[in-house]
Amino acid sequence: MLQQKEQWIIDDNSAFIPLAKWQETVNLMANIFGAPAGFIVQFTENGTCQIVMANQSGNHPYEAGAIIDSSADIFCRKVVNQCQPLYERHASSNPEWNNNPEVHNDGFNSYLGYPVRWPDGTVFGTICVMDYCETDYSDMYVQLMDQFRHFIEADLKLKEKYLQVEQMSYRDSLTKLYNRRGFFNYAQRLINLSHRLDIPVGLIFLDVDGLKSINDQYGHESGDVVLEVVGSSIAEVVRESDIAARLGGDEFVLLAQMDHDNDLLTLQTRLDQILSKNSALLSKPYDAKVSMGGELFHADKEVSVEMMIGLADSCMYKQKLHS
Repeated sequence: MLQQKEQWIIDDNSAFIPLAKWQETVNLMANIFGAPAGFIVQFTENGTCQIVMANQSGNHPYEAGAIIDSSADIFCRKVVNQCQPLYERHASSNPEWNNNPEVHNDGFNSYLGYPVRWPDGTVFGTICVMDYCETDYSDMYVQLMDQFRHFIEADLKLKEKYLQVEQMSYRDSLTKLYNRRGFFNYAQRLINLSHRLDIPVGLIFLDVDGLKSINDQYGHESGDVVLEVVGSSIAEVVRESDIAARLGGDEFVLLAQMDHDNDLLTLQTRLDQILSKNSALLSKPYDAKVSMGGELFHADKEVSVEMMIGLADSCMYKQKLHS
């Protein structure tokens, strides 16, 4: 379920994340602490983070939606990496923060933050207050920050339950991959995330040749066996951040973020190898074959999910004609 968690919460349109309430929380938190800055920050698997909420009345350089690069040595990164609360009273006197841009560029001197976790224990991000002055919060204030953290985690628990229900309605019952509805929903989220991170995505389109003949000659149960084998083969190459689906009938699709342009070919080669390994399950007695085509899409090009599928499908068809 990582790709759903990877979605920036600030872009979440569901009613299960009460962003207005989170805004009130960080406003109240900053007022109680007398701090110019209060934040809720979300981290992704690759270390990039986004300001989900920032207090509205403070004097600070960060607004909701701001993206902070994974290379930045910020306070919240230490909280996430160690999954422990952090209270830094006087950062400018601590050599540990010599490379922290929040200290040397923004002028922050004090930080109090707690990790915020999903119900399964994985880290969502942080909740924190920051001050330009040296601070000396009492234990009562530190405990209060912990309570603010619990408020946010309670909302994430509701979100997690919603995701579980959503997952059931978005899955293909035969292959356990996403169905068409699930793919189009999550594919757009992955594409949006890739645009934000400025990284390309690759889409692989597959179809099963001869499925109708198998259904006619051996029955639909035999056709289902072939579809299950193809689905399990695709599942072998899928990372948690990828989206694989059976679009319907004999059509399958895999959408994945790419670190390099040649990663798409690498992924296709690996998938082809797995399908070849399982060819005995597909070819005897069914004589089923899988055709595949892929396209790479860079972040600077606005292309719809439908267009991506169409281009990958055309590529598959061309390869099928030449095979």
